[in-house]
Amino acid sequence: MPNELTTTAAATILGISSMNLVEDGTLPAREVGSRTRLLSEDVFAYKQRQQAERRQAFDELRRIEDDLGLVD
Repeated sequence: MPNELTTTAAATILGISSMNLVEDGTLPAREVGSRTRLLSEDVFAYKQRQQAERRQAFDELRRIEDDLGLVD
């Protein structure tokens, strides 16, 4: 894996259609000529954080289902 990724490659890795994450400052980036580059480690760290947040939210939903007796 290269040290830097294009916004297109980063969006593909993250499963999103655009890189608004760069525009809103969520992911740091740098300009190389007229192109934007992101560090691979930043993209993968963000992906891991997102996966952990989704897992936590799913676990919370399961706990709520259990508490309410909604699970068969």
